[in-house]
Amino acid sequence: MATKLKMLSLLETLNAATAKGRLHWSGSFSLDHFMAHTNNATITISKDMIGGYNSYTISLRDAKGKVIENDLFDHGDVGHGHAEILYESARRDALKVDQFIDNVIADLEGS
Repeated sequence: MATKLKMLSLLETLNAATAKGRLHWSGSFSLDHFMAHTNNATITISKDMIGGYNSYTISLRDAKGKVIENDLFDHGDVGHGHAEILYESARRDALKVDQFIDNVIADLEGS
């Protein structure tokens, strides 16, 4: 298992790449799972409710689909806030939330 420090560094890098538009997310097999692809990896982030709090799981797969790492960020864990930000950014990107809102505004203004 990767150290939390290494995973925290990865979360920061993923957040920065997502914010800059260099990493794009898509929906996955469930409403609370989102995935992104790099040249060598597939990254999945999911949200679960554990003990009344949101927890986030980051999964890394190689190009062949083999799971290389899974890491859970529970409420109160180092990195939980970064995972929460990444999840929300991934969700908004995958669902094209900003474009949808822009379309709703345009529809209402055009009425």
